Amino acid sequence: MGLYDAVLIKDNHIAAAGGVKAAVSAALAAVLETGMTVEVECDTLEQAATAVEAGAGRLLLDNMGPSELKEAVRLYKGRAKLEASGGVSLENIRQIADSGVDYISVGRLTQSAPAVDIGLDSFPYNGVTTTCEALWMGVPVITLAGRAHAGRVGVSLLTAVGLEDLIAETPDEYAAMARRLANDLDRLSALRSDLR
Repeated sequence: MGLYDAVLIKDNHIAAAGGVKAAVSAALAAVLETGMTVEVECDTLEQAATAVEAGAGRLLLDNMGPSELKEAVRLYKGRAKLEASGGVSLENIRQIADSGVDYISVGRLTQSAPAVDIGLDSFPYNGVTTTCEALWMGVPVITLAGRAHAGRVGVSLLTAVGLEDLIAETPDEYAAMARRLANDLDRLSALRSDLR
């Protein structure tokens, strides 16, 4: 599952739409023909109730304690998929799992990762202007070579600046390049100063 497989309604969307029910209704109308799941970030059991009644297929139960999670499972299991999120650690993950939720999100995996400036060119359509601007700002970009012009702009830009080694031919090669470059802090530093 990727970020493109569902609609996630967060607090700012709820505020902009005028409430949980309005946000869910608008999202469901927008994805009516796609079959996408609409997930709502819920801080309270009241928000969860409104989201389920409005037709949300999944609830992100944010920063709820074990007793609230158990209550959400009792009330909504079978009516929506339930995902616990926020405050998950090695010390409490078993207790969260025992609540009966369907999924557990562990943000600590990404929160503890060091920040690295690397542009990952989009595909099958390359970023064009954003790719060019990233390079101009000293941020190296990895691209996946496509077959059509829209998927080869990154190839042209990287070739022009002498970074052909950041052009991948397959998705696996693209991912491997990103991992390699993220771990090569000396090269990242050199690229940051040389690309400018």
